[in-house]
This record gives sequence, structure tokens and C-alpha cells, in this order.
Amino acid sequence: MVTAENKVSQSVIACGKKAAKGVSRTNSSIKICNMERLSSRTDYINETIKKVFLFFK
Repeated sequence: MVTAENKVSQSVIACGKKAAKGVSRTNSSIKICNMERLSSRTDYINETIKKVFLFFK
């Protein structure tokens, strides 16, 4: 729907790793917020950077 409505630049999808893979396959320009919480803030930040999520919360 985001792509069909031409709202990619205005959208952020918050999801886990499995859903993020599907979103990326649909449209790699959609910003994704990593919702997979880890044991520490540092682990969360490092994993989010490693997986190339484009949005931090």
C-alpha cells in the first residue's frame, strides 16, 4: 500500500527481522525500524547497524 500510494519517502515500518526481509524485497527504499529488542542498548544499536535498518527509535 505504501508503494502503491507513492508514500515511501514518508513511511517507516516498525517490524522484526523476518518481516523486514519481506518489506525489503517488496521495496528496498522503505525505511524500517528494528523492533527486535536485545539484552542491551549497545547490542540493539550494533545489530541495527549490521542489518542496515534505516531507522532507529
